[in-house]
Amino acid sequence: MEGKDGKEVEEWGEKMMNCRRSKKLIVKYSGSLRDGLKEDKKLAELEEHLSVCSECHRKLVSLERTERLLFAIPLKEPPDGLWDGLKTRIVAEEAASEDRRRKVKDGRILPIPRYSFVAIAASAILLISIGFFFLRPFSSQESISPGTTSDGLSSIYVEQHALRAWRDPLADRARLGWSVQLTIEDTERLASP
Repeated sequence: MEGKDGKEVEEWGEKMMNCRRSKKLIVKYSGSLRDGLKEDKKLAELEEHLSVCSECHRKLVSLERTERLLFAIPLKEPPDGLWDGLKTRIVAEEAASEDRRRKVKDGRILPIPRYSFVAIAASAILLISIGFFFLRPFSSQESISPGTTSDGLSSIYVEQHALRAWRDPLADRARLGWSVQLTIEDTERLASP
C-alpha cells in the first residue's frame, strides 16, 4: 500500500506497488497490450494495486475508453495518386541534392550561408572605421586649445596629478617635478595681469 509520501509501504510482509510505478505499467496493461503480459509478475502487482487505488483504476478506465474510441474510427484510404506523387517528389529532391553535391565537389559552387555575408559586411565596416580612426592626418589645431598644456593635458589635470603624486612615496620624481613646475608656471601666468 502507498504511504502519504508516495513510497512503498509494507503490508502483510509484502511490498505493494505504488502509484508512480503503476503509471508506467498502466499503458502496457490497457486494452490490446494486456494479452502479451499474462505471465508477467508486474501484472499481478499492478492488478493488486488497481484493486486498492481508485485514482489509478480511473486512469486505466479512461485510457481503455480512449483506446476503444480510437479503434472505432474507420480508416480512410489515401487518395489514389498520393504515393506516386510523394515518390516523384522524393526522387526529384534526391536528384537535385546530388547535383548540388557534385557541383561542390567539382569546385564550381561554394555554398556560403547567408549569415556569412552579414559577418563579412560587419567586418569590412569595422576595418574601415579603424582605418579612419588611426590613419587620419593629425591636426595640431584640433588637439591644442587655450587652457591646455603642450601635450593636450589641462592644467587642472596636471595639478591633481601632482597632488596625488606627492602623497605616493613611490612616485616618479622627474615626472612629479615637471608637473609641479608646470603648475607653478600656470599659477604665475594666471596671477599676473
